[in-house]
Amino acid sequence: MFTQGTYPHTYIVGTAPIPAKSRVKIKAGTTTNPPEVEVAGATDESIGLIEYAGREVGDAIAVRHWGDVGIYEAVTADPLAVGDELFGAADGKVGTSESTIEGENTQANEVLNMKAYAATKAVDETADGERVSIMKK
Repeated sequence: MFTQGTYPHTYIVGTAPIPAKSRVKIKAGTTTNPPEVEVAGATDESIGLIEYAGREVGDAIAVRHWGDVGIYEAVTADPLAVGDELFGAADGKVGTSESTIEGENTQANEVLNMKAYAATKAVDETADGERVSIMKK
């Protein structure tokens, strides 16, 4: 049985164009309605994934929240195997690394509570930037 999730919510592209299927976060200090979003980094708490690329600052985009049901499509930063536990990665991607990020503050990567559901290629052929299907654990 196929389960349709809730409809994506509308947000505004905040600071730069956002690639499709990227993890996004609410832009700090946003005052727009709907709020502005930007690409989430590895340690940022994201609100979900965008459905389609946000081409220009100010464009309306659809965000699928993490609380939705079903399968999500994301962009990987690492080779993945079905069942891998996933974490936030740089540039709005997902990955398998849970190592800490060095910077002004040392903070662990965002834990997504998601796992790899399917990959379009074998693990040793999965490349940075490839789209993968993911689902809740």
